[in-house]
Formats: sequence, C-alpha cells, structure tokens
Amino acid sequence: MNGLETLWGGTVIAVGNQKGGVGKTTTAVHLARGLANRGHRTLLWDLDPSAGATKHLGLSPDVFPGTLELLLGEVTAAEAVVARMDGDPWLPDRLDLIPSKRRLETIDSELAGRCRFWNRLDVLGESLQTLRDR
Repeated sequence: MNGLETLWGGTVIAVGNQKGGVGKTTTAVHLARGLANRGHRTLLWDLDPSAGATKHLGLSPDVFPGTLELLLGEVTAAEAVVARMDGDPWLPDRLDLIPSKRRLETIDSELAGRCRFWNRLDVLGESLQTLRDR
C-alpha cells in the first residue's frame, strides 16, 4: 500500500501539463473510463475552466455544481459529485465526476482575501471519502 492509499484509501492519478492541446483531457477521460470499465470505482475531477472532461462525458457544464462551488465552499464534496445514479446516462457505472465550468477562470479573484480557502485544501480527501461512502 502506498502513501496515497493510506491517506485517501485509493490511488490518485493526476494528468497535467502547462501546454494546451497535448491530450490531457482525452487521456484523463479515457483512463477514467477504462478503469471504471475494469471494475474500479473512479472519480474524474475536471479542474479545467474549459470543462472539457465534463463536456466529453456528455454533461452541460452549467447544470450541476462542481469544482468551482466546491473550492468556494458553497457545496460539500457529496453535493459536487455527479454519478450515474443522478440520472445521467452518459456516465458509465463506477465513474463519478466532479464537473467544471467556464466560471472557474474567476477562481483567483473569488478566493482573494478568503481565509477559509485554506480550510478547503483537503477537498480531494473529502471527495474521495464521498466516493467511498456511496
């Protein structure tokens, strides 16, 4: 068992790169779908203001609360996670999503001066706990 499994009860895989157009969203979505199809409970967290993963999975970025609201403390991790049981036929079994939206671009200005932001730094841990509890 590695440190991440000890801390959050699972494995965290992050896909990132500063350059645009290199396949981050495609890689993340296909990796998440592949793991879910192999029976692994998977949480895909869309942190991109363009909401590419959210749209790729067939969801409209403005329908559900998600990353922005979670980081701002407006919703709990449980409220931010969208699952197939929420009625979305595009999400495969065992694949949950925390969606993004264009307004995420404004997160810096919205968080400026909010001391409680530092209390939001464990949102990944909270989200994984939410997934485990389902």
